[in-house]
Amino acid sequence: MGTSRFTPEGALEPYMAWVKQATSKPVVTVGRFTSPDAMADHVRRGLVDLVGAARPSIADPFLPRKIEEGRPEDIRECIGCNICYSGDSLGVPIRCTQNPAMGEEWRRGWHPERIAPASAAETVLVVGAGPAGLEAARALGAKGHDVILAEAGRELGGRVVREAWLPGLAPYIRVRDHREQAFAKLSNVQVFRESRMSAQDVFDVAPQHVVIATGAEWRRDRFDGAAWRAVATGDARPMTPDDIMDGERPEGPVVVFDQDGYVLGGVIAEALAREGLAVNYVTESDSVSAWAGHTTERWRVRARLMELGVEIATAQALTAWDGAEAELVCGYSGAERRVAAAGAVLVTQRIPRDGLYHDLLAEAGGEASALPFTLTRIGDAEAPGLVAQAVHAGRRYAEELGADIDPDAPVRHERPQLEAPVPRRPAAPLAAAAAAETSALHPDYLPTLLRYWEEEIEGEAYFRALAERLPEPREKERMILLAEVERRTAADARPLIDRHGLSPAPEAQLIAAGRAAAAAGPQDWPTLFAEMRRAYPGYVAAFEALEALGPAPDHPLLARMTEHEVCAVAFLEAEAAGAPDATAPLLRFLCVPPVAPAPA
Repeated sequence: MGTSRFTPEGALEPYMAWVKQATSKPVVTVGRFTSPDAMADHVRRGLVDLVGAARPSIADPFLPRKIEEGRPEDIRECIGCNICYSGDSLGVPIRCTQNPAMGEEWRRGWHPERIAPASAAETVLVVGAGPAGLEAARALGAKGHDVILAEAGRELGGRVVREAWLPGLAPYIRVRDHREQAFAKLSNVQVFRESRMSAQDVFDVAPQHVVIATGAEWRRDRFDGAAWRAVATGDARPMTPDDIMDGERPEGPVVVFDQDGYVLGGVIAEALAREGLAVNYVTESDSVSAWAGHTTERWRVRARLMELGVEIATAQALTAWDGAEAELVCGYSGAERRVAAAGAVLVTQRIPRDGLYHDLLAEAGGEASALPFTLTRIGDAEAPGLVAQAVHAGRRYAEELGADIDPDAPVRHERPQLEAPVPRRPAAPLAAAAAAETSALHPDYLPTLLRYWEEEIEGEAYFRALAERLPEPREKERMILLAEVERRTAADARPLIDRHGLSPAPEAQLIAAGRAAAAAGPQDWPTLFAEMRRAYPGYVAAFEALEALGPAPDHPLLARMTEHEVCAVAFLEAEAAGAPDATAPLLRFLCVPPVAPAPA
């Protein structure tokens, strides 16, 4: 799980290069492979037969297809940041810096490659070509909008271009490269470099939508838990990561105060130490680069700083710096001490660079609705965060532009159902309507519906009884799955029984009948399996006939009843063929949310 900062591609080659000499079996290896060239190199040299690429497949699930089709330029190459893994250690949904659709495929309906086309092409001005602006422009262009991307500087990429020059962070430039390459295939995206926008410039462009993605900048003070406090006294001026990335350098010895806890504090301390400065890394946390523990690299950061001779002070706050000495205060004892420091770099927090957003609001008297275009902030310009969050914000803006999003339920949620809902009879005022509907039904419909529903209760008892008798765990598992399918079908179809005022036999009686059938039928797996394969296709035809008898409002639930027999037949055929995932049809049936019954 090494990150790109510390682990090169194919890092496990020294450990596995001998394996093919020791076995005739196919050999697979992992090792932070991201580029097709590195993967192919290992195969061509005969080191391995297969390459395992988990994180690269998170960044681009279609990576193998793009290699096969000769489209390497379309690959969203993993940058090795391990943000995907941080979701696991934090207990939150997975994220990917390169692929903003990761984790949103089901709950938001995002696809990593496709995006729903816009109902009508509109002009969108994106101000700022950092991670958020680049992804917004790319996704908006893919939707069919006419996009104008204005960047104040010469280079696209914003923070990732600057950060990629720091030690070990060069792969981060792929965030920019992938999106810049995408523009070559999007004729509706116009890119304007060295185009710093004023409020009047925006009005002159006259777009229908404006999105501000102008990023953020590092602060020169620190937050003490209650308020922002200046650190420098007198004429002293501390530096920030922005200054370091602009090429400025402090005098040594230098204190690097890391209140951010992720990448930049440790990286800047490393960069300055490599340039020969005496560096004192100070953090209020109990560990170096504390948040980087979620990406598995915290211990590597500390080891690297120790190798470079960086002095490390944990649980210490930098409270004052006068240009010659820094005052440190222990977070536990409150003890103060002073260390020599001709320079200081504060890696604390960032503040949105959103002046243009507020200038545009001011032109409309503070009311965004008074502007001739929609106005939105995204990414660091709205709330400074990870690069992955900025990229996600760009995709989200494009997805939601023109969409009707319920603010109270913006995403799908899982709703586990631990018990079947308690059935409710139709209210008294509906009795007359129900009677009228019943009189128009086919005379065979209701008796057949009732009997088939009762057979689901019997079927669950039947399969559970078989599960108790069969000796093999694999056979027991399959019987239990079939019992769950029967139970789920009965629960899903219960609204039909209630709608028509039907009165099933007592549940205990149905369960007893199911268990009796299990006792009277085949008792060994081969005979039982053969009998099921013979009988089940006929059950599908029977349920399809029931659908044909039923009224239109009942069809969705009747189709669900038929589907449970279809999936059972698919399971039996897959099992007969020896498929390793033979139970997949049953599992898919159980995972489908309950069908909402149509109004009668």
